[in-house]
Amino acid sequence: MMRRRSSGARAIAIVVVCAACAIPRTLRWAAPERRPASGDYGAIRRAWTRDESVVAVSGFENVLTLTATCMAPEFRAAYASRYAHDYQLGPRERADLARAQATAVAREIQFFVTAYSGTDFDDADLSDPDRGWRLLLVTPRGRWAPTSLSKVTHPTAVQKAYFPRTSRQRIAFLVGFPPVVDDQDPWFRLVVIGPRGHGELQWNLGD
Repeated sequence: MMRRRSSGARAIAIVVVCAACAIPRTLRWAAPERRPASGDYGAIRRAWTRDESVVAVSGFENVLTLTATCMAPEFRAAYASRYAHDYQLGPRERADLARAQATAVAREIQFFVTAYSGTDFDDADLSDPDRGWRLLLVTPRGRWAPTSLSKVTHPTAVQKAYFPRTSRQRIAFLVGFPPVVDDQDPWFRLVVIGPRGHGELQWNLGD
């Protein structure tokens, strides 16, 4: 009898732990107080990643699917830790990498985006004006056009490993915007619009 009660208690404990793991993380724009461990990268990447499908106005075609990872300060700190671990960087190299990531996020808000079209592969090319797509960064204070948008023609081994949605079926992009987001904003959105439909990927900040 004692064993049965003990097993039941362990089962309840496991359910409680799993339920706690399912609680969404609170996202903050400020740099993390402690440096993330290299093993934290996967969870932090998922927390800063959003997916969205754009359905044609007719409602029958999935004309565009986007996956976007926002390279927020927390993400960049986790990225630096993972990279330093994978390449066994020394203390000085780690410090230089962390400094470079912090400088980058202060200069530009960057997203790593992969896009897929169910109608035609090239319809997912966000960098081609003829495809008709426009990206915007939207906050409660306004909206901004990209300051940079480059297609990643040949994704590197690091990009493939650190951004799992990178594949031959998708086109990858690096998209930059002015550094207009801060912890005072309750949310921000990456919006894609065009004559064939529109979609929004939203990140909520704070509690």
